[in-house]
Amino acid sequence: MTAITQLTGVTGVRLEVLPDDSLSSKGPGRAPNGSWVLSEFKMLGDGRPVELTAARSDFDQPGWPLANALDGQDSTGWGTWPQVGQAHEAIFDVRTPFGYRPDRLLSFRLQFRSQFKQHVIGRFRISITNSPLALLRPVPDEVKDALAVDTAERNDAQKKAIADFYLASEPRLIAAQKESRERQAGAGKSRTRGTAHDGHARARAAARKPSSSSRAPTTNTPTRSAMARPPCCLPLPADAPQTASPSPAGWSHPTIRSPPG
Repeated sequence: MTAITQLTGVTGVRLEVLPDDSLSSKGPGRAPNGSWVLSEFKMLGDGRPVELTAARSDFDQPGWPLANALDGQDSTGWGTWPQVGQAHEAIFDVRTPFGYRPDRLLSFRLQFRSQFKQHVIGRFRISITNSPLALLRPVPDEVKDALAVDTAERNDAQKKAIADFYLASEPRLIAAQKESRERQAGAGKSRTRGTAHDGHARARAAARKPSSSSRAPTTNTPTRSAMARPPCCLPLPADAPQTASPSPAGWSHPTIRSPPG
């Protein structure tokens, strides 16, 4: 299947396997029992292979985890038996940089080459995102458990678990922290170049002047104001509730150019 997208900086792909009344047992597979096995999931960007890693899935059949869909072997795959007749999803991290050129052509290949010939997905949907990878990671069990507790009854540990996950997943905070790190890295390089230049200048000046035993030695130790500040620690926004759940990744559906055969 090929599609075109205006989305830039793609970071993730979501594959949804969907039930349908036209399928036996409502699918999502075409087998009589609704089962299916995805041997391989591949992606191309402008005709070039895209490296993927398995981020998470909502359910894995024992012995058939999502990682099998990326191992290059036809004898393995991802499956969700016995959970048939219901929707499932898998999320893949995109490890190949996509750049920022619009109208990028994407190709997706779903291979069904297991020994179970009828185990083919009957209905599916593919979405892409450019949200930070942190948003694609699964919600830890401790956060799920904390969110299940009534707000007024949460203890300090549960509140901290939710707040920590929110801080690590909120796109605005992630972008601000990245900008801060880049700004500090740039400032560090400027100080290094400035210190080296000043050192050479002092060395040349000293060579032109007679030495004096009474003159105090000169040091290159930067003053406290010139030293790098520690990385900023961004708190929760004042208007953000302590019970805020992590922001979901924004998913986009690319425009289909060539449907699957």
